[in-house]
Amino acid sequence: MKNILKISIIFGILAILAPFSVSYAATSYSYTGGNCTAGLCYDWIADDQIPRPTPYPTPTYYPPNYYYGVPVVNLSASKTSINYGEMVGLSWTTSNASSCYGSNSWSGNKNLSGSEYVYPINSNTYTLTCINSYGSNSASRTIYINQPAAPVQTGLGSACSISPSSPRIGNAVIFSAVESGGTAPYYYSWSGDVSGTSKSVSKTFSAVGEKTVTVKITDALGKTANGTCNINVLAAAPPPTGGPTPKPTPAAGQVQGATTVCKTVTLCIDTEGKITQPSPTPTPTAEPTGVSKTENGGKSFLASIFSINGDTWTRIKSLLKWYLAILAIILFVAIAYFVIKRLTGKEVK
Repeated sequence: MKNILKISIIFGILAILAPFSVSYAATSYSYTGGNCTAGLCYDWIADDQIPRPTPYPTPTYYPPNYYYGVPVVNLSASKTSINYGEMVGLSWTTSNASSCYGSNSWSGNKNLSGSEYVYPINSNTYTLTCINSYGSNSASRTIYINQPAAPVQTGLGSACSISPSSPRIGNAVIFSAVESGGTAPYYYSWSGDVSGTSKSVSKTFSAVGEKTVTVKITDALGKTANGTCNINVLAAAPPPTGGPTPKPTPAAGQVQGATTVCKTVTLCIDTEGKITQPSPTPTPTAEPTGVSKTENGGKSFLASIFSINGDTWTRIKSLLKWYLAILAIILFVAIAYFVIKRLTGKEVK
C-alpha cells in the first residue's frame, strides 16, 4: 500500500507540473547584409540548451538596390591635343552607378560603360556624371585644338604708276596701283582727279595742267597705305598744216623707183634674135611708150598670114628643108624601083 501511495503522489506531482514543461527544438537564425564580403553576413544557430553570443559587428540590413557609396567614374581620351578637323575617341567605365549622362561639350544619357567619337572644332571639355541612390560622381577630359602658327606680318606699301607719262588733252591716261608687303587680298580706293575701286582706272582729261591722284590700299588684315601720282596734261597736238602728197598712179609700162625715167627704144633684131643696129637713145618724153621691136630677115607669105614671128619661122623653115630632103630620097627610090622593073620585063603590080 505504501508503494502504491508513493507512486500516486509522484504521478500527481507530474500532472501538476505538465502544463509548465517546455520542449526545446533546434532553431536557426540568419542575418544577411548587403555585402557579405564586408563581414556583415552571419548565420546564427541556437538550440534549446546551448547559448550563442551576439554577432560582432552587429549586422545591418540593406534593402534591394541600395548603394553604400558614390559611383566610381573613369573617363579617358585617345588624344588630348589635336589639329583642327581630327577626331578623338572617348571611353569610360563605372561601378556602383545606376545611370550616367554627358554634359559640357556633349550631352544625353550614356551607358554605364562604353566609347564614343567626337569631332571638336574648338578646345572643349567633356564631362561624364554618374548617379545612384547614395549620390553622384563625375569625370572630365579637355581636348585642346592646336592653333596654326600666325603668319608673319610685313608692312604695307602703296604707290601708283601712270601711262603715258606725258599725256595730252584727249589721251586716255591709265593709273595703276602698286602694292608691296601686307597680306592679300587687297582693296583699292582712288581719289583726287580720278575715282574708282579697281586696281587700275582710266581717265581722259579735257584741260591742261597738273593733276594729282591718290590711291588708298587696304590689305586683308585691315592695314592701309596711300600712294600719290602727279602728272602734267599737255595741250592737244596741233593738226598738220598740209595733207600728204598723193602718190601718182603709174602708167602701163612705167617703172617706179626713186627716180622714174621713161624712154622710147628702137631695136633691130636679125633672124637669130641678135641686135644688129641699136639706135641712139632719144630724149625722154613726158608720156612713156612701150618698147617696140622691128624684125628683119624676110618673112614668107605664109608667115605673114599666120602671124609667125621671125624666130619661130626660122625653125619652121629648117624643119621643112629636112622634110623635103627626106621626101626627095623616098621619091628617088620609088622611081628607081619602077625603072628596074620595066627594064627587066617584069610587070609591076
